[in-house]
Amino acid sequence: MKIRLITIGKIKDKELQFLINSYLDKISHYCSIEIVSIKEDNFLKDPNIEEQNIILKNECELIKKYFANSYNVSLCIEGKQIDSIEFSNQIKKLEDMGNYKYVNFIIGSSHGLDKKIKDESNSLLSFSKMTFTHQMMQYILLEQIFRSFKIIKNEKYHK
Repeated sequence: MKIRLITIGKIKDKELQFLINSYLDKISHYCSIEIVSIKEDNFLKDPNIEEQNIILKNECELIKKYFANSYNVSLCIEGKQIDSIEFSNQIKKLEDMGNYKYVNFIIGSSHGLDKKIKDESNSLLSFSKMTFTHQMMQYILLEQIFRSFKIIKNEKYHK
C-alpha cells in the first residue's frame, strides 16, 4: 500500500519539518509514504468569499490530479470522528483489499477544501471539532498513521 498526504503549501517551521520527517521515516518501514505539497495560492493577503472560492477551485483542480486509482480521504471538520483503533482497522482493511494503488489523505489550506473534493472523496475524516493549522495537521495525521501500523502489527507503542 502507498500512502500520500496531499497538502496545500509547504512547512515553513524547521522544527515541525524535523518532526514530520521523523514520522515519515518511521512509517516507511511499514509502507511507501510521501507528501505531495501543492503550491499555496496566496496572491491575496485577505481574500473575500468570492476570491476564496476561486482559490479553492484552483486547488481542487490540482488535487484532483491525484484521485485516479486512489482511495481518497478528505480531512475536514464535517468528517467522521473515529478513535485510533477504528482508524487502524480502516487502514488494515484498505491494505487487505488492495483495490487502490494509493490511499490519499487530503489536507486543505487555511481556506479549507472545495466542496467538489469532499463530494468526490471516498470518506471524510475529522480529528476534532477544533481547527488546526494545515501544517500541524500533517504532523498529527502522520502520528496516527504510525500508530495504526503499530496497532496492526501488534507492536508496542505508548498510549
